[in-house]
Amino acid sequence: MKELASALEERARPEGLAWLRETSASVAGDPTAIRSRFPMVGRKVGREPLDPAADPDDVHAWTIDDAARTLLLVAMGDAAEGELAELYRYGDAAERRGILRALPYLDLGDRALGLFGAQRLAMPVGLVRGQRSAVALLGASQDANR
Repeated sequence: MKELASALEERARPEGLAWLRETSASVAGDPTAIRSRFPMVGRKVGREPLDPAADPDDVHAWTIDDAARTLLLVAMGDAAEGELAELYRYGDAAERRGILRALPYLDLGDRALGLFGAQRLAMPVGLVRGQRSAVALLGASQDANR
């Protein structure tokens, strides 16, 4: 987690970092605040690659907003679990990616499998470690219904 926070400190704009600190405190005190703040992350902290050497078109590379969303969800503690399904359901592609990238940092274990109901989710394995080959499926497959 420290590595992620350090990388974010180096890449995000100072005003974005100030917003993130304030928002982290807000969601820690009132977990429902995440509902309005989560969609704002990209506008507030930036959407550029977290690694300055990364190709901006590389879908496997973490972005500044991925890291910020992860830190916000971690700041919520155990309350994050109760908000994830709705954040994912109503989120855009960047918000959904941020949730999926945050999962390894949240203490959910196997409970993460049921968070998204019957939605089929494909999450590249090793997003944190940069592996690109395997795909893990979370949730129930809808292929059986076809």
